[in-house]
This record gives sequence, C-alpha cells and structure tokens, in this order.
Amino acid sequence: MCGMSYAEAHVQTKKFQMHDEVSSIRGRRQLIATNGDIGKIFDGFPLYFSTKLDYRFRMYPGQYLLSRVTGFLKYTLQDFQPTLVKNVGLRNMLEAYYMADPTLLEKFLQYKSVITNDKSKKKLKTFFFENRLKHFDKIPMYFELLDTEIQKLFNAKSPEDKKTGLALEIDQVGSGPMLVAILTGNKKLAEKCNMMPGETHCIYSYVQEESYSYLKMTYPGFCGEDADEALLFLKNNRDAQKRALMCFFYKQRHQKRTKKLKEQFEELLGRAVTDPEYTLLSIYSVKYDKFISEIFPGLNEQLALLEEAMLLLVNNHKEVKIHTLDDCILT
Repeated sequence: MCGMSYAEAHVQTKKFQMHDEVSSIRGRRQLIATNGDIGKIFDGFPLYFSTKLDYRFRMYPGQYLLSRVTGFLKYTLQDFQPTLVKNVGLRNMLEAYYMADPTLLEKFLQYKSVITNDKSKKKLKTFFFENRLKHFDKIPMYFELLDTEIQKLFNAKSPEDKKTGLALEIDQVGSGPMLVAILTGNKKLAEKCNMMPGETHCIYSYVQEESYSYLKMTYPGFCGEDADEALLFLKNNRDAQKRALMCFFYKQRHQKRTKKLKEQFEELLGRAVTDPEYTLLSIYSVKYDKFISEIFPGLNEQLALLEEAMLLLVNNHKEVKIHTLDDCILT
C-alpha cells in the first residue's frame, strides 16, 4: 500500500525507536552531570532528603534534581513499638541473617535442629559469633543492620536491649499479584507469591513453565517447529510474562496483550514475527483468561466478585467489607 515491505517497515520502526532511546540517554546524561555539579557546590554541607512512603513500604525521594535513591532505605524502617525477642525470635532472625550465605544457612539449619530449648540462647550466641557474615560491602545493607541488631540482643544488659523493632525481610515475590491474593483469598496465588508456609516460589517463573505446558497440551497443532521460537519465548521471557499477568489484573484485553507480546518478541529476536509464531502468541493471548483459571483455580470468579463489590461501592455509595487472606477486614 505504501510501496514498502513489512521488513522495511520494521526496520524504520526500529530506527525511530533507537533515535528516541538515544535522545533519552542524552537527557539522562545531562541530568547526571547537573547532579554532579550541584554536589560539588554543596560539598561539605550537611544535606537532608525528604522521603515518601507508599503502601508497600517503598520509599521515594521528595526532591528531583538532587536526591538519594536506593532500595535499601526500606531496611532502615522499624516498628514504633519494639518487641521482646524470645528464643524463637532469635532463631528466625539468624535464619534470615544467613540467607546471604547458602553454606552458612545450611550449617545453621542443621545446628538449629539439634540444640535443646533450655540452652538454645547460649548456643545460638556461640554459633553466631563463630559464624558471622563477611564482606558486608558486597551484600544488601539489610544484613549489616541485622548483624548489628543480633549483636545487641545477644549482649543485652537491660530489658530495652532485649527488644527490637527491626523487620525481618519477607521473601515475597510480586507486589501486584500479592495484593490480588490478599483481596481475593486465592491460596494458590498466595502460595506462588511466597505468602504461605512451605517451599519458596517465583510466581513469574511458575507462569512461564505453566504456559509452555498449557500450550503444548491444549494446542499441540500450533506448537510445531515453525512456532518453536515463540513457544520458547513464552517459556523463557520473564518480563513478557510479568507484564501479561500484571496487565491481566488491570483488565487488559487480548488485542493489546497480543500487540505487546509481538513487540517484545521482535525486539528480543531482532526480526519480524512469522505467521505461525504470531498465531501461537495470539492464541495464548486470547485464551489467557482460561489459562489463568487453569493455574489459579477460582481466581477469575473471585476477581469478578471483587469487581462487582467495587461497582456496588461506586454506584450505590454503600460500604463493602472484604475479608482478606490474612484475616483482615477492608471496608
């Protein structure tokens, strides 16, 4: 229609995308240079940064040009009322502490399983001071804070020193799916977000593996050699599956989902998608609701009820109470 092949159109699109990326990089470079100049001007002066806290306890800087941005700031948050730490608490703190070193963690778990409760604090103290972590400059600041707090607890001489407000790191994966799991009460979803006792998981890795199995089993005729790269793309590309799942919770329709999967596929492989590959990506996108109901039983029905409750609240100005997975009631 325009005297241009699909391949030529794809090349032009990539050219414009690269132009935009270069412009963005130049802008960021200028911003960094400006920050450096401002830093030199204020060198030697004490600087204070305001920080905003969101509902997930993520911290964001209040200033734009000169600010302190790091994911480690959340580790400095403590409960306002410190809690007395008993032996079971010390064990939990040590287990979290040794997460930074798999070898020491395995050693601690074996040691913990054989010590008796009557002398456990003394033995835990001995184990800790003989097996402290090293090289704190190469691991998150959280572990150094935990190290200092554990030392304080073991060397406590006053009742206040036996208390702590430091929060243990929760190995939860996927804040969006986690909130959906809490609101809907879907235990399978909560399990894959590491909110339930037992084996640890990554929800996005789980979706990747399940998508491969689902397509091979349900639509084997579309999973031939000519669509093999598309199938492997869905199995191995975490970002694509993460975006698809998150946007599903925001009620994204299959047209935009298919378009985004196609864009991500072409960007990753550096070529245009073929017809068989596009067909497979499109089938996965169109049947995504059904796929989600297969791997998270009951979730679609629970989301429908949640949406109905929200509409009831908006349209009729009535109070809606949601009994969450963690036994809270949201109104």
